[in-house]
Amino acid sequence: MKVRIYASQEDPALFVLIAEPKNPETLPSHVQSLLGPMVPFKRIELDTAQPRIGLDMAAAQKDLLSKDFHICRAKVLFERGHCETVA
Repeated sequence: MKVRIYASQEDPALFVLIAEPKNPETLPSHVQSLLGPMVPFKRIELDTAQPRIGLDMAAAQKDLLSKDFHICRAKVLFERGHCETVA
């Protein structure tokens, strides 16, 4: 499944995945309000066999199939000799 990922400009840890060919204007108004202004982040092929840091693949796939979008919060913290994902 091809998806586009958009990042919130107001909250750098907040993202929405939207199933193609949908776009942010098709999101429900309450979701648009939560995210605020969005910028394109990445376009990916969502494959449950290929895990991604900061993304619950099963939840994303379920939401994308049922409502064409998935909201997630992911922040990767880097420190010397240490990497941590906060989801």
